[in-house]
Amino acid sequence: MFCQNKNCNNKLTCIDKTCELGHDVCYDKRRLINKIYNLYKNNNNDNLCNYYITCYDKNCKLNHQLNYKYRNIIYNIIISANIQVALDYYHKNIEFGIEDELISLIDETEQITTLKNNKEIIKNSMFKYAVYLNELVDKMQLLYIEYENCKKLIINEENKLLEINLKLNNLE
Repeated sequence: MFCQNKNCNNKLTCIDKTCELGHDVCYDKRRLINKIYNLYKNNNNDNLCNYYITCYDKNCKLNHQLNYKYRNIIYNIIISANIQVALDYYHKNIEFGIEDELISLIDETEQITTLKNNKEIIKNSMFKYAVYLNELVDKMQLLYIEYENCKKLIINEENKLLEINLKLNNLE
């Protein structure tokens, strides 16, 4: 989603496929950026640059959560024409090792957990919806019974009015 007015707080590192906020880059590129960020980030948050992931100034004196090499790789992923170009650049410049495999497995596990949670939420929502529909059907049945009773009362009242009208006509 490139045209959202409100940006996601995680922006470039957001890997929530259902997030509808602005991220600046597509989901697949964010996954690559997230892998780099999780593998190579440092925890030095003192005097942190506002562009701690995307600062491309080699001479910046502030601290960053990634060293320049990885920020530059992220830059090239961001500006790449498409995901295939980004993947090629990623594999050419990142040492593919066991950490990367583990991150992929963790990502897949998180996705499976998210899907299971979503399935449970949908299941609960469907149950609540079914209960609500049953309540509506019950209310509609009661309204129909009430309608039929009112209809009978109106017919009885009309008959009484006809009888009264006949009696009045006979009196004249």
